Amino acid sequence: MGKVMRRHEVVALLERLGVRGPDVYLLDLAPLCEMALVDGQVQEEERVMIHSFLESHLERLQKQAGAPVVSLGRALRFVDWLLAQPLMRLRELRALLPALYQGETWALEVRRILDAAEAVGAAAASPSDPKHAWDKRELDCMWELQDDLLVH
Repeated sequence: MGKVMRRHEVVALLERLGVRGPDVYLLDLAPLCEMALVDGQVQEEERVMIHSFLESHLERLQKQAGAPVVSLGRALRFVDWLLAQPLMRLRELRALLPALYQGETWALEVRRILDAAEAVGAAAASPSDPKHAWDKRELDCMWELQDDLLVH
């Protein structure tokens, strides 16, 4: 079993992966972007769901901090950056998510992230088979997200 990373080690690794400064507070969006990208095409309905989650996430951050943590403009640029990443990079980022949270906080956040990822997956018809809302890649991704994120 691998070494458990401390938060400051995770933040340093995230910086090497391209996540800098307050963008670390937006990492919850990586699984949503992964879900949107997994079928090979980010559809407008998926983007709307991601932006809706982002707005809610920013409100929660501001409420917790008592002040703005990340501007909407910066957050939208970060989402664009995430959506430009290869799936393997998004999976690397996703794997680091639990280390940013502590105990009970993670248990609450992971459910919110998984619910939002499911909403992204269901937001638009499959580009490969428009008669179906989910395609196999999205279902596999959802199950992988659940397996990876719920075990922590």
